[in-house]
Amino acid sequence: MLNHASTHTARDARPMTGREVRDGPTPRLRLIATGMLLVATSGLLAMLATRLGSTIPGSEGRLTLAIWGVVAGLVYFAGLWPVRFHALGNRSLAWVWCIGLAMRAMVLPAPPFLENDFNRYLWDGAVVAHGVNPYGFAPAEVFPAYGGTAQTALPENLLGMEAEVVRSKINHPHLTTVYGPVAQAAFAAAHALSPWSMLAWRCVLIVFDVLTMIAVLALLRRLGKPAAWAAWYWWNPVLLREVISSGHMDVISLPLVVMVLLMATRGTGFLVGVTMALAVGVKIWPLVLVPMFMRAAGARVRATLVAIIAFLAVSVLLWAPVLLGGRAESNGFQAYALQWYNNDAVFAGTAWTIQTLLPHVGLDAVHGPRITRFIVGAALLVTTALQMRRWNGSLDELTRRSLVVLAVMFFLIPAQFPWYYLWMLPLLAATPRASLLAYAAFLPLYYVHYELPWVVWIEHLPVLAWFLWEWRTCRSPQSAAAIAVEGQ
Repeated sequence: MLNHASTHTARDARPMTGREVRDGPTPRLRLIATGMLLVATSGLLAMLATRLGSTIPGSEGRLTLAIWGVVAGLVYFAGLWPVRFHALGNRSLAWVWCIGLAMRAMVLPAPPFLENDFNRYLWDGAVVAHGVNPYGFAPAEVFPAYGGTAQTALPENLLGMEAEVVRSKINHPHLTTVYGPVAQAAFAAAHALSPWSMLAWRCVLIVFDVLTMIAVLALLRRLGKPAAWAAWYWWNPVLLREVISSGHMDVISLPLVVMVLLMATRGTGFLVGVTMALAVGVKIWPLVLVPMFMRAAGARVRATLVAIIAFLAVSVLLWAPVLLGGRAESNGFQAYALQWYNNDAVFAGTAWTIQTLLPHVGLDAVHGPRITRFIVGAALLVTTALQMRRWNGSLDELTRRSLVVLAVMFFLIPAQFPWYYLWMLPLLAATPRASLLAYAAFLPLYYVHYELPWVVWIEHLPVLAWFLWEWRTCRSPQSAAAIAVEGQ
């Protein structure tokens, strides 16, 4: 015992080397400085929303928001990427939590800035809260004064002035809602909390936001990664802008996806199937991860079958209102699947190439977009199949490979909205990739692409090239880990 104590004292008393001195306070100071700068940028966003949102013309407001986003993204990436997180202790996690909460507190009271998607959420929430199927009619059909036929019987308080103010600001009011049944439950919860209230909706979003942060921390713990890596999620300025400020609902599915990730490698087939169905019930995109998660859960044939049956059964129950809605001419899901294009780079370039080539083979160029959608879908299926090869069944591998599938999907889809980037964010916190994290500084260019269409190439192509280089150089788990933690 004495010898052990003497050895321990001698080891602690030895002088620190120059590298150890640098690795001590420097990472913590960098984390502190980056956090304070991000709080400052959050305050600036709140100021822009409060003072300029209703006075600046649209194009000027979008330019202002783009500049803010690029600056905030640069602070986020350039401040955090060089941090040697492994040199930080657990006390740094408290700082990560506090900075993220401060960022959200800054933005929470400010009005939404240059955004109106939340009006559909408020409308859907009111409809569902009153027991009406939101998939059975489009908002424009309710009000005769606006061309509606009023065929749907609605409670009186859905036809008042407050309802009309919200309804008049809904995007694509002649289409039925494109949000899944689980998302509808969240909309209804906000309405029950406070009818027609953006603040109530934000409170619901923050609940799912915090749940995602907790799930990310659980994932990091399981993987044996530094807890402070959660800052990649919790401090992300795209998340702050698109969820807390703008009110986009994509955060609702994130804790469910991470929960499936945590359960999949433990063979809990039934829970994996149910939770995956709930995630897809928010928005369709987690469907691309179903083969990955089912494979991870299916170390045994029985577990795979249980997961698939549970997924299908719960999905049928959840999506029954969509099928019962019976809308064909104004179906929002159909319109989104076949007609939506926005801020796309790879898809637009591929569609243009195909449309140019089709007349040379005797086909009408009008078929170009649909052919491109087929090609994109096939490319995503091939990517998923490749990521399912040579599987070792570990949680780390499932996380890395799922991130690749989501990244490829984001690069290929015809609607590359900045808030869709958030689908990758929890996995990026667990397996950081410089290319995808740097997207936070490029995506805000989205806000000026309406005036400057060419900016989409600057927004996406540098990140795509960087990602492909990373993918080529880190095919093995060892090299992937080396790139992910380089300089950290």
